Amino acid sequence: MPVRSAQPQLRRQERLRQTPRSRGRVVRQLLTEGFLISVLAAGLGLVLAQVFLRVGVFAFLEMLPPTIANRARIVPLDLDIRVLSFAGAVAAGVTILFALLPALQATRLSLTDALRGHIGAVVRSSTLRYLLGICQVAVSLVLVLVAATLVRNGVAIRATDLGMATDHVVSVRPGRGDKTLLPRTHAALAANPRLGQVAVASRSPLFGEPPRIPVWQPTGIVLSAYTFVSPEYFSILNIPIVHGRGFSNEESRTEASVAIISAAGAKALWPGEEPIGQTIRLFIEPPTERVIAETVQVLRRLAADDPRAITFTVIGVAKDVVSGFVYQGTDASHVYLPTSATGSRAQTLLVRRAAGTSMDSLKAALQGVHNDLQGFDVLPVDEMVALQMFPLRAASWIGALLSAIALALSVSGLYGVLTYTFGQRTREIGIRIALGASARAISRLVLEYSLRLGGAGLLIGLVAGFVVMKVLSTFVRLDNVSVLDPAAFVLSVVVIAMALGIASVGPARRAARTSPSEMLRDDA
Repeated sequence: MPVRSAQPQLRRQERLRQTPRSRGRVVRQLLTEGFLISVLAAGLGLVLAQVFLRVGVFAFLEMLPPTIANRARIVPLDLDIRVLSFAGAVAAGVTILFALLPALQATRLSLTDALRGHIGAVVRSSTLRYLLGICQVAVSLVLVLVAATLVRNGVAIRATDLGMATDHVVSVRPGRGDKTLLPRTHAALAANPRLGQVAVASRSPLFGEPPRIPVWQPTGIVLSAYTFVSPEYFSILNIPIVHGRGFSNEESRTEASVAIISAAGAKALWPGEEPIGQTIRLFIEPPTERVIAETVQVLRRLAADDPRAITFTVIGVAKDVVSGFVYQGTDASHVYLPTSATGSRAQTLLVRRAAGTSMDSLKAALQGVHNDLQGFDVLPVDEMVALQMFPLRAASWIGALLSAIALALSVSGLYGVLTYTFGQRTREIGIRIALGASARAISRLVLEYSLRLGGAGLLIGLVAGFVVMKVLSTFVRLDNVSVLDPAAFVLSVVVIAMALGIASVGPARRAARTSPSEMLRDDA
């Protein structure tokens, strides 16, 4: 019976081997089928790309803080012919790679295999399928690992203690054209009982990295951030003076040579000593070469020789805060110097809105000073913090989306590999069952194959994931989470293992239900 059932295949084999033209016709037929599938898939991918692009732009604007979203201008993202051409070239290359090889194999069927009824023995190429399955598992693990690390890093950064209270605090920066605008604005806002406190500063906190200057001491040099502030600055942001005192109104008005230093800066400059009453020499406007060559030798030479160094007396120690980028953590050192609304260093105002006071009330007060609100840059400090968090949130969402797609592809790919592999082993499984193998033993056979494939993929994925994380850490700050984050690695392995288990259930149950009698009838 097997020989009789093989006769049509033998005749087809003979036709394939008659002339090179017949083999070429088969190759073209299989390639045409592959290209048809790729064209349909590329068309569907193009539609999905347009949908996801529009959804992504919408989600981008929705995740932005409201004030910043109103200022954002999205450039129309039309279909780029260059991107489309590149995608088409990739699709064509993949089609040739995965359709040409099977087509060539189909024209080299063995006559001996045909007589034995194993017509698909050459076509199977189980090794290639096994390697592709391993690659799917490895790539999925890498993507899940990157997503888990980015999410954990974002959560850790969002939990960072800023050291200050930014809620209901608004930064108001008047235009630079009119030097009298800031004093007039300060006077108008301070006199408005509905607005609460108003402070003056040379810059708003958390609006980018603060300027830094070398603080010279005989024991060494500390590179410190600095900000000119009025006495209300600390109360508006709830930054406590942990030792000593704050600025007086007279010191701010005259911009006296007194300073308040952060706790970390005081510890770095005078470890184990009393900081109150100590003097520091500062370069308020460092020379150009100081920016180019930040070396201890250059700083020490400038501190010793430059006549522009000003001596300040420390009168207080403030709590450490995050004044620049949130991901950088608290300042290593921060020096606060006095100024007022009429001071030469005053550039911005900080307003803490009273309870029940809206942004409209603040804008109405600003319009009373200047009719054109475009002359003011008004932004809540909370929204600036949210803007700093936005790239982390976006990276987390993108990473999660990519890992979800990778998981779906991995599960479907592994399911297909297992289904096809054990579908080709129907004869073997039928013989095993006929000889007394139980359904549990057959299921275990499938699960062991899946375990070997998944184990190899996980091992390769862990190594590749470590390399990718090392490279990623050079582009993304991971100060709050280690590159070798144990939680992220364990979570990624567990997720992939669960996906492998889900993909193995169907093929295992199908193989266990193989009937020897049906297998013999199919061969008849």
